[in-house]
Amino acid sequence: MFSYKVVIHFSLTRAELETITIMSKHHYDYKCRAASEVGGFIYGWHNSFDFMDVDGKPADKIEVRLGSDNLDLLCKICENVISLGDKRKDGDRIYRVISKMLRDAIAEWVARNPTLAL
Repeated sequence: MFSYKVVIHFSLTRAELETITIMSKHHYDYKCRAASEVGGFIYGWHNSFDFMDVDGKPADKIEVRLGSDNLDLLCKICENVISLGDKRKDGDRIYRVISKMLRDAIAEWVARNPTLAL
């Protein structure tokens, strides 16, 4: 028997990353906070921006890959829009996009793993 893991590929702007980082750092859950600390996947995305340049200029966006486990955590992080204050509108938009990605990832997993789906 085989099972398949779904990995989502998407682009992220520096502004979106900053918004996600704020939501992560101010989250009540330690796993959500850890994602933006050293060793966390959000922290790693910052490193990608720092080391990616296009023609000597900093990149405007990066391409990221995220498995369903971290996608679920990212969705939970993005629920914390209250921490954004006047930038809440940006957080709401990001949350809607990430939530759709999670729903799509779940649907893809079920399609690829029909014998494992409940």
